[in-house]
Amino acid sequence: SEVKRLAEDFIIHNPASYASMAVLEKYFLSEEKADYARISKLLRLMSGKAPGRASLQMLQRRLSGQLNCRTGNKLPAFSAVTVDGKKVNNATIKNHYALITLWATWSSEMSDPMRAQRSVLRQYLDSIRIINISLDADTTETLRRVRADSIPGYMICDRMSWQSPLARTFGVRYLPTNILVDRSGRIIGRDLNDTDLPLELEKAFKH
Repeated sequence: SEVKRLAEDFIIHNPASYASMAVLEKYFLSEEKADYARISKLLRLMSGKAPGRASLQMLQRRLSGQLNCRTGNKLPAFSAVTVDGKKVNNATIKNHYALITLWATWSSEMSDPMRAQRSVLRQYLDSIRIINISLDADTTETLRRVRADSIPGYMICDRMSWQSPLARTFGVRYLPTNILVDRSGRIIGRDLNDTDLPLELEKAFKH
């Protein structure tokens, strides 16, 4: 949009200004589907002009997960154990398409998206690895929902909620969050809604 173009121009011409951080927060970071490639470029520019600024360093640390785990990048290294004791890591999905979903039973947005996702995935179950990461504080409700909704795939719940290393690694801002990975381990989509997910899956499996 014109407003975002003007906001970007302001940051480009005033990279050392504290006002540029406010502009970045308001016009780029507050979006539900933030453009992390664009944000990364602007952050590099700002950091180059104000390398010692503590507030900018804190912002970079806060965004590290989102920036590392954005579309086009390789999936970051991760390791976890499922609720039934199986080890899951990057090797689990090597040479496979994979969908990683982070969710929680307490999320008010949870039920319908997961049911819609299950319906979409039904035709791809033999061709895709599914990893579900619950941010619940215990496994009781997680397992109840998994059984009730017949949610397929590996199920992980480390009971650390938002403090989970997996939440940081995968750059979770809200729930549910999903990450679609191709056979080479590259992220080809994230934060896909009920409309975008089937389109991205169809596109992926045409190749």
